[in-house]
Amino acid sequence: MKKLLSLLLALMLMLALCACGGQAEPQEAETAETTEPAETAETEEPAGEPAEAETAAEGLDVPDVAGAEETWGNISVLVPDGMVLNGGSLIDKEDPNTLWVQDPDSMTPYFLISLYSEENAASSIETTKELNDGQDITPFALNGVEWTGVDYDSGGLPCFQVMGGGFLVSGAGYGLDDDAALAVLASLENIGG
Repeated sequence: MKKLLSLLLALMLMLALCACGGQAEPQEAETAETTEPAETAETEEPAGEPAEAETAAEGLDVPDVAGAEETWGNISVLVPDGMVLNGGSLIDKEDPNTLWVQDPDSMTPYFLISLYSEENAASSIETTKELNDGQDITPFALNGVEWTGVDYDSGGLPCFQVMGGGFLVSGAGYGLDDDAALAVLASLENIGG
């Protein structure tokens, strides 16, 4: 059972990473040429940018983002206006513990939300960090839930993977300083018990 769960987790991670990085190659060449001085400046303060985003998250109330609360299986979530909820995983369309909140016309931006054990979520975050040269975020509390994880850049898209409150959430096209990301995280509820 653990091997099957690990295999499913690895497959979901690979698919999420492919979706996040699928448009990257043309932009990467441009980004590397045009932002090299900026990257040097960021290198001087490696923890500055993520820490600022997390500090902002700690000090803010839940952002007011227009949308509707929707449910799928065991999960209730805010679906921001302009996005849709798609239930299930890529492997099991009926999985009551996994859903996508995404742009209706493309794969990104998206939030992939799953109920996970803390051990499996931590393992997934560590793998994501290693594969994407991700940076640990400063843990933050939002709506009474402590979140921890990594953020990274994939072909010019801000991405993150965090765990908290029994959830593992991957996001592409949003940083953790975006109101939509914080509102989605704050809205999550396990309604299955």
